[in-house]
Amino acid sequence: MENDTTDLRRWASVLNRMGCSGDPIDPEDVFVISKVLSKIGERLDTNRREAFDMVRGKN
Repeated sequence: MENDTTDLRRWASVLNRMGCSGDPIDPEDVFVISKVLSKIGERLDTNRREAFDMVRGKN
């Protein structure tokens, strides 16, 4: 989970830099990044659910 959180922060930094650049952003670049962010989000959601289930005693 920590690696996904770190990766998410790094991708956010990439998007921030792209958005602050004077150069136009290629839609394909944003599409590729969005796929990665979606996968990270899915893993984080799964990890969160598993953690809550463990706390509730549901293994």
